[in-house]
Amino acid sequence: MSFIDEKLGKKVIDFDTKKYNFYDLILHDFNDYLSQEYGEKIDKLSNLHKINIITKDFESLRQRMFSVFRGEEFQKIYLSLGKEIIDKYYDKKALIQKTPTARIQPPKYMTTSFHCDAWYGHSSITTSFWMPLTKVNQNNTLHMSKDRKISLDTLDELVNSDYDLEKINDISQSICEPIILEYGQIMCFKSDMLHGAKVNTSNDTRVTFDFRILQSKDDLGFKSISNYFDYNALQNSELQNNKNTSRSGNKELSRNNNLSNNRFVSYSNSCNGVNAKSQLTLCAGIANDKKINITRNESEIYVFSHLPVLRHYLGPIENQIDGVIAFSLDIFEKDFNLAENILKFAVKNDKKVLFAAEDILVSNSIDIKKALELI
Repeated sequence: MSFIDEKLGKKVIDFDTKKYNFYDLILHDFNDYLSQEYGEKIDKLSNLHKINIITKDFESLRQRMFSVFRGEEFQKIYLSLGKEIIDKYYDKKALIQKTPTARIQPPKYMTTSFHCDAWYGHSSITTSFWMPLTKVNQNNTLHMSKDRKISLDTLDELVNSDYDLEKINDISQSICEPIILEYGQIMCFKSDMLHGAKVNTSNDTRVTFDFRILQSKDDLGFKSISNYFDYNALQNSELQNNKNTSRSGNKELSRNNNLSNNRFVSYSNSCNGVNAKSQLTLCAGIANDKKINITRNESEIYVFSHLPVLRHYLGPIENQIDGVIAFSLDIFEKDFNLAENILKFAVKNDKKVLFAAEDILVSNSIDIKKALELI
C-alpha cells in the first residue's frame, strides 16, 4: 500500500540537509572540475550558466554529476537517506534505485518532454522522488498534474490517439501546475502522474536529481533488478559506515573500496551480441569515473566457452594487474556455474572484477553472492 494519497498521486516529504548535505558535496566536486578544466569557480549551483563555455556542453557536467553519484561519499549519505525513507514509509521488501538521475537545466533550456514514468517502463508500485538542490520558481521548476484522476484521464486520451509530440506536450502542460519546493523537501509521486519541464525562463540554473523506490521486487516493470539495492544492502552500508566512523573517530569514510590508481584490464567477449566497441566504451567511461588505470584492452577468444582470456587476467600470473573491468554480468550468458567458478577464482587470487553496466564490484565472497543473484 503506497504512503501517497491515491487521489492526489503526490506527496511532499522533508529531509535533514545537514545530515544529508548533497548540495555542498556536488558544489565542491563541480568546482574541482571547473577549476581544473576552465580555471573558474561558482559560488552556488544556480550560477553554473555564468561560466560561458559550460553552456555549450552541459551534458559533460551532467555526466560529472553521475560520477559523483557513483562515488563512495555520495553513496554513503544517499543510502542512509534511502533507508530512513524506507523505514518510515515501506517495509523491508522495498528496493531503491542504485544511482539517481541527474538534471541540469540552465536558462533558455528544456530538459525532458512531458510524460509519466510508466511510459518508460516503471511499474505501478514504483514511486519517484524528485529533489531540487537549487531554489526553484514557477519559471524553472518541474510541472506536474494537479491530481491523479486528471492525470489518468489525460493519459487515457493520449495513449488512444496518434498525437505528435508537440500536441502531447501541449495537452500535458494544460493539466499540470508548477512544483515549488525548498532544498530539504522531496516531491514523491506515482508512476502514472504526468509531469515535465517547460523552457527555463528564469535567470538561474536548476539542478535537481531524482530516484525511485519500489515496494517490492514483485513488479519491476521493464527494469532490471540490477538497477536497485535491496534493504539488506542498505543495512550493510549503515553497519559499514558505523564501523568506519568508530575506527576513524568520525573522520572521513574509509576508502578501502576506492579503486583510484588500481591497474585493470578492460575486457570484452561475445556478451549476447553486444559489439566489443560498445562494451569497451562503457568500461572506459566507468574507469575514468573511478580513476582506474586501464593497462590494456583484451577480447575473449570466442571459440572457447570457458573464457580462458578472462581467467588469465584473474589468475596469479599477471601479478601487476589488480583486476578486470567487464561490460556486464551478461558476459556469462546466464551460465551460473561458470560465473561462480570464475568469480571465486578471482577472489582466491586477490583480484577484483568490476561489472560496468551494473556498477557491481566483486572483491570478496559476499560480493560474489550478490553478483550471482543477478545471473
